[in-house]
Amino acid sequence: MKKCADSAFNFMQKTIVYPNKEQILETPFKLSKKTLQITADWKKNYLKNIKQKSENEKLTEITTLILALSALPKPCVKLGTMYCYDPVGKTIFLDKHHPSVISALHELGHCLYGNSELEACRFSVWLFKTIFPEFYQKLSWVGHLLVKK
Repeated sequence: MKKCADSAFNFMQKTIVYPNKEQILETPFKLSKKTLQITADWKKNYLKNIKQKSENEKLTEITTLILALSALPKPCVKLGTMYCYDPVGKTIFLDKHHPSVISALHELGHCLYGNSELEACRFSVWLFKTIFPEFYQKLSWVGHLLVKK
């Protein structure tokens, strides 16, 4: 299992039970109009020339979305080799080799809703499914994860 840099988070991660697809999709997650609007507006800019953007450009834009959606105080966002959230340092780590909107939203879910995998999954999946339906359809469920088909 991948582990975040913070040892306190590593300990918590060992005891986590991951939700399944049915639990995640059971009822729609209540997303605020502000969250939906911020994400929809961001999507318009993010998708412009997406194929020509470098991984660093994509990660910078994903960071912009995370910070726009975050409550105060804003989390720190750093590049790393995997996606994870360090609650002690209030830091979201993005995988610098694999820019992923849904993975970043999942870690933001932990920042907003704590260590509940169910709430982080429900937040990220429902927001992604609502704003990016065309990309959601191109993903497959593998346990609690959505991966490219």
